[in-house]
Amino acid sequence: MLINAALLLAPLTLAAPAPVPDALPEHDHFVPLASRQIGCVSNASNADALQQLLIRGGSGYVLRLCPGQVYTLDKPLLFNNTRQEISTAGYPTGAARATLVVGGDPAVNVNAIRGNRKGMDGCAIRHVQCDGNRRDGRRVPRTAGIIEMGGPTSGQVVEHVHSFDPRGWTCLHTSEGPDLNCRGMRVAHNQLGPAGFDDIMAAARPEMAGWSDGLSHACSNSLVENNYIVDATDGGIVVFGAPGGVIRNNTIVNVERQALGGIVFAQSPWRPRGNYQGLQVYQNRIVGPFATSCGDNAKRVGPNKYRALTKVGIAVGSGVTQSALQEDIKVFGMSIYDNVLTGGFSYGIAVSLARDVSVHGNRFENAKFFGTQPKRCFWNSTTIDGDGQHPHGPLPLIYYAGSTHNLRLQSDFQQAEAWYLICINAPESNANAWPYAEGMKC
Repeated sequence: MLINAALLLAPLTLAAPAPVPDALPEHDHFVPLASRQIGCVSNASNADALQQLLIRGGSGYVLRLCPGQVYTLDKPLLFNNTRQEISTAGYPTGAARATLVVGGDPAVNVNAIRGNRKGMDGCAIRHVQCDGNRRDGRRVPRTAGIIEMGGPTSGQVVEHVHSFDPRGWTCLHTSEGPDLNCRGMRVAHNQLGPAGFDDIMAAARPEMAGWSDGLSHACSNSLVENNYIVDATDGGIVVFGAPGGVIRNNTIVNVERQALGGIVFAQSPWRPRGNYQGLQVYQNRIVGPFATSCGDNAKRVGPNKYRALTKVGIAVGSGVTQSALQEDIKVFGMSIYDNVLTGGFSYGIAVSLARDVSVHGNRFENAKFFGTQPKRCFWNSTTIDGDGQHPHGPLPLIYYAGSTHNLRLQSDFQQAEAWYLICINAPESNANAWPYAEGMKC
């Protein structure tokens, strides 16, 4: 049933569109010692030796790694003072960047770099690669990301970084801080992923089980832009509040792995709980998987040899990802607009456990919506609810009236049971379900 547009466009009090945070330091602010530093530190230096350079270097020190060299770390590098930087000499891109590989015991060591403690204002990571080195191993539970930034800091920067294959839960974590005091971070021009192993991979090899995020973001008044996230298996970008910030012009792609969500708005630790006030999320592109070979040419759909699927393109509220609405803590205060979704999904945009949220102007280009709902979710054998009732099947736009309030939604949303939507499976790999990519010839 199509919902009444007039009802959905009822007056709603939202913060004015937040400007791009203007307190972010400029690039040169981080490198006052650059003119006095010559050359780079070779990979003959182990983690202890590199750490000593950060300790002795003081505020503004730049740890310059050598282009193309690989540094295996048995412990993470810890920023030690304000405005320090870890980067590759000359700021190259691609494979010419230095690579920090997480080594040591995989049950203990999951980080390459940590800068999420007090006194690390203005620290920056630029033009490096960070390899989490999970390979075929199980995800380490209750651990951190390859890169841990944010915390009780302001003005940090992560840019032109490639972070992939995390042993823990994410490629990059920008945390809110113990007193909700992270502010003014810039996360830009990074490539994040692949990350984690999806349900299909884990069904064949259970030891590989464990999803991971591309970016897990909670820092307030921050700018996240122009990042490319590929084959994250939990969420491409998972947001935990981050009030007052901007998330724009990012591309989230799934090619060979399933994802629970493209952009996921999870429960916010910011007070009052659920606070996303003033967050603007716009002009992002979420690309679900396409057909990998020809199928039904008339309908321009075909099979996908990976059974890859983006289950929910944009998930607003924890009701989308949980099996029971056990608490009435709604996310609130964000605006989500002018984003584009293309490729294969089960649900495009879903809203459940949310209030005072604006979702408008988003569009679909060459998108298909499909999937099969199991009686039990095979990753944890938990029934959908006590009666085995299923949420509504695949839809482009869905919201759950029973767990939402005062929404401003574009007019083509449908009201339906919209909870635990991630409990859905891709069809078999030979099914003609996935759309042909633009320009695919058969």
